This record gives sequence, C-alpha cells and structure tokens, in this order.
Amino acid sequence: MLNDNDIITIDVSIFQKQLGSFNNLNISPSSLKKKQELESSYSCFLSNHENKITEWIEKKHHQNKYWKDHKHYVTPKPNNRLHILPSNFTEEDKSKKKFTGFLNKLTESNSSTIIPQIQQEISNSSQKDVLYKIIWNFIEKSSEKKYIQLLNYYDKEYNMIHFKKYISDNEWYPSEYILNKNILNLSENEYDIYCQYVKWKKQQINILKGWCSFWDKKENIEHFETLTGNIVNFLESILINISKEKKHLADYCLEYLFVIMNHNKYEKYSERLHQIPLSNLESSSKFLLKNLLEI
Repeated sequence: MLNDNDIITIDVSIFQKQLGSFNNLNISPSSLKKKQELESSYSCFLSNHENKITEWIEKKHHQNKYWKDHKHYVTPKPNNRLHILPSNFTEEDKSKKKFTGFLNKLTESNSSTIIPQIQQEISNSSQKDVLYKIIWNFIEKSSEKKYIQLLNYYDKEYNMIHFKKYISDNEWYPSEYILNKNILNLSENEYDIYCQYVKWKKQQINILKGWCSFWDKKENIEHFETLTGNIVNFLESILINISKEKKHLADYCLEYLFVIMNHNKYEKYSERLHQIPLSNLESSSKFLLKNLLEI
C-alpha cells in the first residue's frame, strides 16, 4: 500500500523525456535576454552541475563498455514501472515519519483535524524527546504560530529545561566558520559557506521567535534578561575592533536583539545600545541599530 510519505522512483528515460519537453518550450527573446543579464551580473546563477553530469555520464559509459566486453555481461531489461521504496524502518523511524507527516500537512484550515492527531501521537509516544526535536526542526524553518503552539502539549517544566539549556549552552553563538570567515566577501567556490550562514541565521532568529512567542512577557523575565545581556556583550566585543569582515556578526546581533527587545525591553541594555557610535557601523548596520533603539 502506498503511503503519503513513501518515496517513488522512476526510470531515468522518463525523466529525460519530460526534461526534453521542457527544454523545447518556446521562450520569449526578452526572457532569454534577462537570463543572460542575470548570469553575467550574479555568479550564483552559474553552476557546474551540467559539467558534473556530463562527467558522470561519460564515466558510466566507460563502465558499461567494460562489462559488455565480458562474456558474463547481461543487458538489463528496460523497466519503466514505478518503484516504491519499502518503509521497513525501526519503530522510532516509523514514529518520526508519521509525526513529520502530520506537521507537513498542518494548515490553518485543517488544524481542527490534524492537531488532535498530533496531540494523541505525543501523548501515546514513548519517544517524546524525539517528537519535541521534530517540532523545533519545523520552528527553525518557520516561526509560524501553528508550529509553536505544539509546544503546549509538553508541560511548562519540560519546556523550561530546554529553554534554560538553550541559554546556558549559548546555542545562539556562531560557529567557528561564521566567526572567522569574511562571510560577505567570499570567493565563488565558497558560496556554499554564505548559504550556510544565511540558513543558520534564519534558524537562530526563528528559534528565538519561538521562545518569545511561547512564553508570556511576564514569564521568565530573568532568563530573557540573561540572554539579552549575553548578546549585548557579544555585540560590544565585536564593535571594539569592528571591520567589514565582522559586519555579518554585528547585523546578526542587532537582528537578534530586535526580536528579543520587542518581547521585553531591558532599560539597562537599551542604554548601552544607545552608547554605540554610529560611525563604527556600515550603512545597513546603522539602519538595524536605529530600528532597535526606536523600540
């Protein structure tokens, strides 16, 4: 039986036929001109995927030729049928797959039917930690209320343990490659590092939005104050010797503080932020700081 989350594979010839039909579409000259302009202006639109595919095809051709030269070679019969990869996972894998499926389907319109299933899955599960992590995986990608509200199916004490760990372990702190790389001035072959940075920053901001949305403004004031102090200290350490190489770190801190100060404004840290000389910042960083100070 085919499940919603099963993986379906097709023969490569079917894919190539469909790809060919796309390539034969009539594209307007203006669109082609725009494509050329983008490729010439932005290196991220250029890719080496085609070269790699060509190399792979050539390698496969030589491998096939080698085996055809041997008497035991049997030409495989063409098979255009769909193939379903079996779902013979462990119980933990099955639980994660089922739970992930619920969250993937969750929308505002179907929440009345999906939410009870999610709640029941959490209540009956012996792997509540695993399901909790899956919820946060979704929050990292999107801080929508529909995901954050699922934290309410875990008691406050359980959430508090994870919130305290988030602060005490400095889980917001950048990794070495973000700290030591000039993220905004990378070579073309290091573009994936920039993508990792953008993804990481988005995840961190969404995690913070998740915690701010989950806790009432009157709850955990001291913990949020500690977190705010940690970020301000880190920002000030960057600004002591600020340079273009560190701009991405300053911007990250300012964006992070904008979220947390909208949740709770701490006057003593607000005063320290007012003392930051604007002349030390790049234009975009100045804009972020001005927005922060207007809260």
